[in-house]
Amino acid sequence: METRCPEGAGQRQRSWLGAQHDSPGSRQGSRPASAKSVREYQQQNEQEQEQAAYYHRQEENHTPRPEKNITRHA
Repeated sequence: METRCPEGAGQRQRSWLGAQHDSPGSRQGSRPASAKSVREYQQQNEQEQEQAAYYHRQEENHTPRPEKNITRHA
C-alpha cells in the first residue's frame, strides 16, 4: 500500500509560488524571482506578527482594572 499526500495538499503552495513568480514586482535583478518573493513574504509576515504583538501589548497596558478601584470602603 503506497502512502500519498491527500488530494491537492501540495497544490496550494505551488499556486502561491506561481502567483508570486508572475507578479511584476518580483522580476527584478538576476536572482530567481521565487526565492526573492519567498524572502519578502517571510519578512512581511514577521513584521505583521511583531506589529500585532505590539498592539496587543498596548491594549493590555491600557485595559482598566476595575477590581483595583472598587476596594474603597469608608
